[in-house]
Amino acid sequence: MVSSGINNGFGKGVGKMIRRPKKNMIHKIALQEILVQKRRNIMIIIAIFLAAFLLSLCGAMVSAIYHSQKNLSHDTFEVLFHNMSKQKIETLKKYPDVERVAIINHLIEEVNEDNVSISIDYYDENTYYISRNQYRLLDGRLPESGNEIVASEGYLKKYAPDCAIDDELLLQVGQEQVTFKLTGIVSYTTADESKYSLYITKDFLEGSPYYNPSSYTAYVHFKNADAVSNEELKERGVQIAHDLDTTYDYSALYFNNSKEVSMGTVVLFFCITMIVLFAGVVVIQSVFYMSINENIRSYGQLCVVGTTKKQLKDIIKLENVILVLCGAPAGILAGDLIGTGLGSSRITDGFDFISIFSISVLVFLICAGMVMFATAKPVKFITNLSPIEAQKYVGYQNNSAKKRKSYKKMSPFWLTIMNIGRDKKRPSER
Repeated sequence: MVSSGINNGFGKGVGKMIRRPKKNMIHKIALQEILVQKRRNIMIIIAIFLAAFLLSLCGAMVSAIYHSQKNLSHDTFEVLFHNMSKQKIETLKKYPDVERVAIINHLIEEVNEDNVSISIDYYDENTYYISRNQYRLLDGRLPESGNEIVASEGYLKKYAPDCAIDDELLLQVGQEQVTFKLTGIVSYTTADESKYSLYITKDFLEGSPYYNPSSYTAYVHFKNADAVSNEELKERGVQIAHDLDTTYDYSALYFNNSKEVSMGTVVLFFCITMIVLFAGVVVIQSVFYMSINENIRSYGQLCVVGTTKKQLKDIIKLENVILVLCGAPAGILAGDLIGTGLGSSRITDGFDFISIFSISVLVFLICAGMVMFATAKPVKFITNLSPIEAQKYVGYQNNSAKKRKSYKKMSPFWLTIMNIGRDKKRPSER
């Protein structure tokens, strides 16, 4: 929008620019306007930045939560079967639609005086694989043989703060105390301070007097599980449990994570978008109207030198593009980073390039549309205003208001002096 830049030396070059190509003239005027109206442009850029930031933050957070849950349940298990013996486990592995079977044996679980549950468990190789997104090996390695053990970071901090890798760890196993060798430290994406797990080897499990060979839990991952409906997977779990004469359960981690973004999430994002757009349009439109009131005579001068309505619209459109490019990318980037960080335990868990890119493009288009919509009425007002009306406009101008004459306190003496001053002719001369 062209402002006081015309009166500050910019108008001297308008006549020369009219004789140049139209596009060059429009670019020159729009850039000059951006440089002159700094206060207005800063306010609009801030409004665009905040709108882009809020929309990107919400979109990136939803995307991060969704993909974090998908990553946790990706290539993991769908159904688990309890009280399994080794023979039943071997039979389970032979089913044609079973891709992977992971087994766990809870050797012992006790609640200590702090009301904290401490369990000593055996995980096979497949179990460590399907749990790879739920835990992270912070230091060392997984147990392999003998009395080697892996403990959670929370347990060590609370009960064995001085224990390090390859140190001895003394644990109460049933009625006896056993010395283990600490080989690894793990952490979990969802830490629970009321329950700690420690992982032992197959050698220690089968050599323990508390070992029960029929107390395994089998975690099953079916082939092409993502291409099959949840109902079909559940029916298949019931059939296998009936065949093996055992109890079963479904993976809450898998079935609670929807395969698609829910309609409620889409509606929520739409409502937030409408609120942000309304606030942005009100702010930007108000700022533009104030700018028009200040510089409306300058628009009249442009019309006098031959600027058409279309050229005025093109000038303002180019200004809008520059302002959107100044505010929207920074807001989108900040929103994407913070939203992804808030929606995932680790930023890499919830980051999906395609989703973030799509959200960023959508937010940029929304911000551009918001600015264009907010300036539609001010632009229409400008283009419908004739040069004569612009020159007669008595709205707010940058010119300083005339100072009022100050009068001294009224008294008979000063009233006499003022009366003599107004009546130049003396009574004798009349």
